[in-house]
Amino acid sequence: MGRVWLVVAVALVAVGIAAAVAPQTDVLETAKPTIRNVTVGVIPGYEDSFYSYRFLSDLAQDDINKYCDERGLPYRFRFNLSAPIASIPEVLAQTKAFHSTGVDMVLGYPWSSQLCSGARAYGYNKTMVLLTPSASSSVYALRNTTMYHLCVLDFEPIETTLKAMWDRGVRAYILFYGSYGSSENLASMIRTKTGTPRFDYNSSMSYPLDAPLDVFMERAEGAVQDLTAKYGVEHTAVLWFRVNSMVYEKPPSEDPFLIAVASQPNLSLVTWYTYEDVPREQNLGGQAGVIASKLRLFTLEQTPIHNSAYDRINGLWRNSTKLSTDMGYYNAVTYDGFWVLALSAIEANSTDPHEIFKVLPGVAAGYKGASGRCTMGDYSSRLGANYDISAYFEVEGRTLNLRCGSYDWEEDAFTWDEGLIG
Repeated sequence: MGRVWLVVAVALVAVGIAAAVAPQTDVLETAKPTIRNVTVGVIPGYEDSFYSYRFLSDLAQDDINKYCDERGLPYRFRFNLSAPIASIPEVLAQTKAFHSTGVDMVLGYPWSSQLCSGARAYGYNKTMVLLTPSASSSVYALRNTTMYHLCVLDFEPIETTLKAMWDRGVRAYILFYGSYGSSENLASMIRTKTGTPRFDYNSSMSYPLDAPLDVFMERAEGAVQDLTAKYGVEHTAVLWFRVNSMVYEKPPSEDPFLIAVASQPNLSLVTWYTYEDVPREQNLGGQAGVIASKLRLFTLEQTPIHNSAYDRINGLWRNSTKLSTDMGYYNAVTYDGFWVLALSAIEANSTDPHEIFKVLPGVAAGYKGASGRCTMGDYSSRLGANYDISAYFEVEGRTLNLRCGSYDWEEDAFTWDEGLIG
């Protein structure tokens, strides 16, 4: 019995010695990366844009955080939506409120008028990163700032319209515009901007909004008659800056200018071109629609690229309880704006405006979203956009606005439905 205990004791001692000299083999748990929470402020504009901004910010937040989770990126984003803005001074107050809570980046300011509030100074001074998806006034676009326009500036749609006219064989044109708002400034841009087609002839004529159009129509009729005599009907056109129907306080179907054109034979001979600077209903209808079909009135409007990203978001948009129509171009830009800001913060590993300034243009150029390629130029604004081109046609006694062409910005190429245009 004593021998047995002696053997056991010796064995236990041996085990203890072995344990003391054996290397440590404890398994250390891999430390999880610290998640960095990033808040982006969102200013949706007035009441009528609040719901769309809320829908898009919620969707983008889910999509971007899922993207970070799937790739093991230590970031989580929160898009903090402000209340709707009732007046311009509230825009500046809300921008300051975000800044006071440590928010460095804000998406919003849907209209250029909201940048009049003084909020833009935060971007000009690199105090904050401000990104607007739709405020297109070139007055607020400067070099070397952290206020970005993910939309094209106001002259770019005009430039693309001029290129479309040239592509259709136009070599001489007259611009007609109502003397209100920014029309005079845009007309002067045509005279000073470079890069537009070099037409053989172009001029401009403005008309009053608060006086009869008889005198103007006589002058316009004579000017177009002279041009068609020199360049031919097929090479002469009218470029027209449409006046918002709210200015006339009449529905589009009663547009006074178009109705006045009907009595002028030479004005009705040439093709007319216009563009949509903001999304609106294109189908004029009524007497104005009939006249538009005689003029063939070509209209350019910015459009999303209808890729898988757009189709997915648009499907969710249409299934929303308050959003039944297609989300359209500017809402696609808004969604893409959330991604550009988030990816820039990830790339810079910071939300500091000076650090974002170094990377955001490169991030935007490499990002192709629901609105297309988001490349930015020297003035911190989008370089170009894709366009749908429509025109008015009379079909079986009805006036219809039909898509008859398109423009691909990256390819710098127009495509036309020659069978429809005839």
